[in-house]
Amino acid sequence: MIESSIKNILEDLSSLIIETHDIKINKQLSKILTINKEKLIDVAKKILKNYNARLVHEILIDLGIDGFKIIQLYELLDKEGKPYYHIGIESYFSREESKVSSLAAITYQANWAEREAMELLGIEFEGHPDKRHLFLPYEWPNEVEAGMEEAKKIGFNVFPKPEPPNILPIGPYHPALLEGVFLRLKVDGETIVDADLKPGFNHRGIMKLGEERSYWRNLYLFERVCGICSADHTNAYVLAVENLFNIEPPDRAKYIRTLGIELERIASHLLWLGIAGDLIGFKTFFMWCWREREKAIDLLERLAGNRVTKGIARFGGAKRDLKKEEIDKMIEKLEDIKKSVEKLIDIAYNNSILRKRTEDIGILDFSNAKELGAVGPVARASNWKIDVRHDCPFDAYSPEYTTWDVITDNGKDVWARVIVRVKEILVSIDICNQCLNALKEIGGEIITSEKYEINKGEGVGKVEAPRGELIYYLMSNGEPIPYCVRIRTPSYRNNAVVPFILKGYKISDAPIIYGSVDPCMSCTDRVQIVNVKTGEKKNVTLNDLVKGVNK
Repeated sequence: MIESSIKNILEDLSSLIIETHDIKINKQLSKILTINKEKLIDVAKKILKNYNARLVHEILIDLGIDGFKIIQLYELLDKEGKPYYHIGIESYFSREESKVSSLAAITYQANWAEREAMELLGIEFEGHPDKRHLFLPYEWPNEVEAGMEEAKKIGFNVFPKPEPPNILPIGPYHPALLEGVFLRLKVDGETIVDADLKPGFNHRGIMKLGEERSYWRNLYLFERVCGICSADHTNAYVLAVENLFNIEPPDRAKYIRTLGIELERIASHLLWLGIAGDLIGFKTFFMWCWREREKAIDLLERLAGNRVTKGIARFGGAKRDLKKEEIDKMIEKLEDIKKSVEKLIDIAYNNSILRKRTEDIGILDFSNAKELGAVGPVARASNWKIDVRHDCPFDAYSPEYTTWDVITDNGKDVWARVIVRVKEILVSIDICNQCLNALKEIGGEIITSEKYEINKGEGVGKVEAPRGELIYYLMSNGEPIPYCVRIRTPSYRNNAVVPFILKGYKISDAPIIYGSVDPCMSCTDRVQIVNVKTGEKKNVTLNDLVKGVNK
């Protein structure tokens, strides 16, 4: 199927292709096609419709005086929606003509990526349906960057236009939300008729920092993107570096890295399950889940030496090995967690309140999940069998290492997202046991001794984090510091889905519907505010910013 699809695409686009080259994504060698930027929309329509593709991400790269480079990375799907191959479409354009046709005009999957590029790189996406700032404040003073005439008309008020009385603001900091995000609900009585979501209240600039540090130092930076899935971030970054410089880790390291990721999934899903209980007032369930989560965190500490920054992957291997007696203890503890999780599942299935608060709300059907770009458990709860571990294997997820099934559910609602995650905990325990038993049988080093050189090129690392598909894109110019780093987290995609799954439901359901995508704002936010006039970095309030602009 792969060969015939690639052949058809190359023939179909032969008159438009300027050149082609390969890029390695996990173990898959994929094609990048270079075309004229004027043809990007025509090509996108063909790939999305004729080849049943999804847009993985739209990557913008600042090449300095040489202008900009855009990469639209697609994944081809079979008839059932299962991904099987990546293909990238890239194009170049100068700084003087920093305009390009908007892909968001034909697919919502490009919406957030293009809004981010407009505000951070100053590129204009012509025809974009929503040019408001995504991460910067709505009333950011430079209207050229903002693309908002409304901001100028109203004198930089907090909202881009006067709010009618039926707008219910939630956040940016609110008891119903776990992190800083501004959710606005347009309501008719108790019913939500529309919703808007604004991230950007944590300012960090992680990606830019990654372009100022060596490849090695970035290991410690990227495991701090998120405290819940730090091992996944390190693993995705390491995979990108290994693909970039052709490094192959030994099998023992692959099992250790996989073990770390699956333990992290157990801890993350138990954390989410407890919070879901808390959001609907089931406090006891919250306590039970977090008690079990502590056991998973203990195992991560035994494996990585840390409980939060637990990045285990290293270039060409893993940072720590496990002794046989430690393996036996971990197998014993996992059996304990498995028994407790089975009890939690039984409780969840038979608790009428939990089911009434989660069934038939926050509906996201298969076609909308695909069009809006959902990933991870959110997509799988819409009966979409999509999982990086299965579709684009890495580390020890190939059948020659471990065997397991992708969990899906056709419920499409919040309850389905609950069920998918609790079942995935049991699958993760099974994968952990397979890794631990393999580590008892095989020996060898945990890191390769082969030398590698830092060459020019590009590399992509993809992992299935607890919240879904996590991607690291790297560009090297041959220097020991990455020229470009782009991170696309699962929350980046799933948060964009939230306004659509809130419509039509009650205000009281809003917290658990929003919570059902397992939102992580620290994964999503990436902007740092600085005083450009003085060069000083400091914290300023929104009112300070507005006063400074009006002077």
